[in-house]
Amino acid sequence: MATTVNEIAEMLEHYGLKYLKGDDDTLLVAFGGLEHYRDDEGNPHLRVVIQLTERGRYLSIFAPSAYTVPVDEAGPFLQACAMVQWRTKLIQYEYDARDGEVRPVVEFPLEDAPLTLAQFTRCLTGLVQLVDAYDPVLRRALATGEVAFDDEEQAVTMLSRLLSGYPPEILAEALRRADERRRLNNGRG
Repeated sequence: MATTVNEIAEMLEHYGLKYLKGDDDTLLVAFGGLEHYRDDEGNPHLRVVIQLTERGRYLSIFAPSAYTVPVDEAGPFLQACAMVQWRTKLIQYEYDARDGEVRPVVEFPLEDAPLTLAQFTRCLTGLVQLVDAYDPVLRRALATGEVAFDDEEQAVTMLSRLLSGYPPEILAEALRRADERRRLNNGRG
């Protein structure tokens, strides 16, 4: 077996995350304090299922019923989902037209390789962060039929998350070089 549910449970414990263990190689984790996303009850919580299939050779991390979208209103919403998938590469959205369930998912084959803590962390935190970051776009598409991205705000949010792990001196040097490059380009123009 490539990875076991007990190994994934240890990874969750490594970060101090509480979880419930299911009967079928699944773990349930809840994330709270989200900035944008709200569950059906209006709370800033996202339920995430971590599931191993194919005897530990395939990993799925998904948020069941993150959204419910009636089939006759699904067009703009699913277009927005496809655009998020294009922009992020990590997350996919599954849609069940029978009941309107939309579940964001990250999944991939492990085959005979064990899941690493770094892979797991990227997938789990990536799913939660991307659902939260793009929730306003998806909600707007559902409510108004308009698919629009606030690119500047999205860029600032994603950059701040990406850069938060770097020391200030590296960030200052990167900004200095970017400013220098911008001045050189403006001088040519």
